[in-house]
Amino acid sequence: MQNNNQNEKQLIPLRQFAKRGPYSPAYLSLLVQRGKLKAKKIGRNYYTTQEWFNEYFEIYARDEKRASYNKLVNKQVKAAKYKELYRLHALKIMVVSIVIFIIIILSSMLYTSLESAPGRVAGESEQAEISTSTIILDNSN
Repeated sequence: MQNNNQNEKQLIPLRQFAKRGPYSPAYLSLLVQRGKLKAKKIGRNYYTTQEWFNEYFEIYARDEKRASYNKLVNKQVKAAKYKELYRLHALKIMVVSIVIFIIIILSSMLYTSLESAPGRVAGESEQAEISTSTIILDNSN
């Protein structure tokens, strides 16, 4: 029973093979009806596996179709690799940006805390001494 479920997980609709291969969905359906391509009908759609499609391709496909399909598959594999590389590159940029942002926030917080600490800024302590002496002079008159 588990083996049957595993095979069903590998089933791919014919329209997916048509999108990434040299054949139309109608032609693939015709191949299934002629018995050249193994497939399983679920509802009103046919599903096949990559293995079954490769079997058909090795036995029946013309050399031109094999060449065009192999070229297309290689192009898709390269595109997938580049997509993964671009995704990783974007992820690295995002992480570096977040780290820089955090550093800026922390340095700004540190600067603000040093600035507001009592007695740290020279202007504040001098201001307090001047105002105290002014008050004393005013009371003596």
